[in-house]
Amino acid sequence: MTADPFVRAIRDHYLDTREEPLIDRDGADTREHAIEEWYFGPHTEGAWRDRWMRGPLIDLGAGVGRDALYNQDRFETVAVDESQHLIEVMRDRGVGRAVHADMFSLLERFDRDRFRSAHAIGTQVGLAASRAGIRSFLAELAAATTSDATAVLDNYDPVRAAAENVFAFRRAHARIRLPRLSRGVRR
Repeated sequence: MTADPFVRAIRDHYLDTREEPLIDRDGADTREHAIEEWYFGPHTEGAWRDRWMRGPLIDLGAGVGRDALYNQDRFETVAVDESQHLIEVMRDRGVGRAVHADMFSLLERFDRDRFRSAHAIGTQVGLAASRAGIRSFLAELAAATTSDATAVLDNYDPVRAAAENVFAFRRAHARIRLPRLSRGVRR
C-alpha cells in the first residue's frame, strides 16, 4: 500500500475518517482541496466527452471511479489507477472492473487492441513530465487501443492563458507545447 498522504486523504474522506482538510500548498499560497466536489461529485450528465466514448473503455487514473460508475452502465469499462487504496474505494463504490495498473505501462496488463476508447480527465497526462514522456505514453496507449479508437485526454495546456489560474502554475513550465490530441492518436 502507498504511503501517499494525498491518496490516503481521499480514501479517508470516503471512509469518513479524515480528521483534517487536505491542504494544497504552493509556497505561501494554500487552498483546501475540494475532495467531495472533484472526486465524489456526480458525473456531469451530457458532458462533452461522453459522445466520444465507446466500449470497451479504459478510464486512466480513475481515482474513486466517478466516471467509471457512469460509463459501466453504458458499456464495458475498465477503471485503472496505480493506487491500491483508490482501487479498493472504487470496488467498494461499485466499479465492476477496477484494475491496479500503471497508465504508462498499459501493455504489461492489457492485450494490444483491447480498448475502443480511452479516458483521462484531470492532470494524469501531465505526469509524463516531458514531451518524450508524452510521446511514450501515446505510443503505449495507441498499442492498447484499436486502430479506430478515440482517446479523450483532458489536461492543462501550459501555454494557454487559462492555465495561469491553475493552482501552482509556473510560467517557466510553459516551454513544453503539448501536441493537439483532438486529431487522434495515429499508429
